[in-house]
Amino acid sequence: MWRGLKSGYTSAASIVTVGDGYRTRLIERGVPATKIAVITNGVDRDTFAPRAADNTLRARFGASNRFLCAYVGTIGMACGLDVVLRAAARLKELGRNDIAFMLVGDGAVRADLQQEAEKQELDNVIFTGLQAKPMIPALLAASNACLVHLRKQELFRTVLPSKLFEAAAMARPVILGVEGSAAELLERMNGGICMEPESEEALVAAVLKLADNPALAQRMGTSACRYVQGHFDLDRLAAEYVSLLEQEISR
Repeated sequence: MWRGLKSGYTSAASIVTVGDGYRTRLIERGVPATKIAVITNGVDRDTFAPRAADNTLRARFGASNRFLCAYVGTIGMACGLDVVLRAAARLKELGRNDIAFMLVGDGAVRADLQQEAEKQELDNVIFTGLQAKPMIPALLAASNACLVHLRKQELFRTVLPSKLFEAAAMARPVILGVEGSAAELLERMNGGICMEPESEEALVAAVLKLADNPALAQRMGTSACRYVQGHFDLDRLAAEYVSLLEQEISR
């Protein structure tokens, strides 16, 4: 497979990756550094911007008066969201019924996770099902923190999930279960807590820290938002891409 990809990379005038980790991997495989540019994912600041929580929306999903940690995106095998069920069970053991997880979206394992949550009577895990795209900013705003998580695999160390940018742009602190490039970015943002992927103990500790320290959660959310606005504005990134294309055309 790599042989075919390498042929494509060799014939390309320019290559764009969405993170430094991908660029490093390509260089290691013999792709000339001079033809690789990095233009990351970004966020549409007109769509994703800080706003007050819609309490009616929170009530609709049974999350009134609870600290709500939301995962928003595809609920697939790579996401490793069974960790949420284990963390939710532990929180119930601790008597922390004031904290809930909300899984927004659908995917290959959503039905299985929901069935297991019902079996364990985990009323602190809310499944919203698939939601219309225009609803996503409101759902992020309704949360107190956002979970971004992938399984603990070497493959994901180069990934910069787009949901990280969207949560940060909404001024929500992020609990990040992705190692490597994404964790390094969140630390630069000072925008949340990095946890060991697939560790329910780490997830419980992170959500308790934010739930019990509202001022800290607010500071992290504000810091994340400022960083994203300054570095990952989608219009600016699109302009960089257009400039790169214009340069290649002029050659």
